[in-house]
Amino acid sequence: MRAIVITMPERRERVQKLIDQLHSIHVQTSILSAVDARNPSTLASLIESLDVPTRFALGQPRLLHSTIATPGALGCYASHVNAWKQVASSQTPMFIMEDDMEFESHIDPFLV
Repeated sequence: MRAIVITMPERRERVQKLIDQLHSIHVQTSILSAVDARNPSTLASLIESLDVPTRFALGQPRLLHSTIATPGALGCYASHVNAWKQVASSQTPMFIMEDDMEFESHIDPFLV
């Protein structure tokens, strides 16, 4: 089994703990740097490149949720899109997870 772990560069210590846990149950991992949309120019190009519909525009309520679209949410979305593209191009089943994921120690039978 393989996994892509999305993480911000400053979170290397946290991601290492998760990678160690995954390796202990024989899951191969690759790291994908998250899209950091905190920079205004990155955010503007991100919105344009993702063709974000007006209803998801920054600061507007989401269609199915009462929460507001934030730079963090858009960066997270873009990061997952990048992971999906990587999975699709490899044509290999993979888990996609973020660096703050936690799992129970007895999960390994379910990953086979």
